[in-house]
Amino acid sequence: MESFGQRLKKVRMENKLTQVELAKKVGAYQSKYRNWESDINEPDLDTINKLADILGVSSDWLLGRSGTGKPYPTELDKEVYMLCEEIKHYGTEGVQRLRKMLPLIFEKTKKI
Repeated sequence: MESFGQRLKKVRMENKLTQVELAKKVGAYQSKYRNWESDINEPDLDTINKLADILGVSSDWLLGRSGTGKPYPTELDKEVYMLCEEIKHYGTEGVQRLRKMLPLIFEKTKKI
């Protein structure tokens, strides 16, 4: 079974991030991050959750509790989900108006 550090390195590389870049995203020094990948120590729970969110995996997967590598949807799916959450605030009428406007928005984009 892969260790925490091995899984972290694997998914970081899949996301085409350097240790420095990922360390910055979670607010850690690169030397501290390097220790996580080397299995010298592990980050706290909040940082594990941040890493999981950034890398698109579950914290259970990072910790070796789940074999599923990519339980989260793609970046596009996440963006669509966030858009849906925002649209809900406008109610049914707002959703209907947006549905009518979408073809117009994308038609203009095609011509540009």
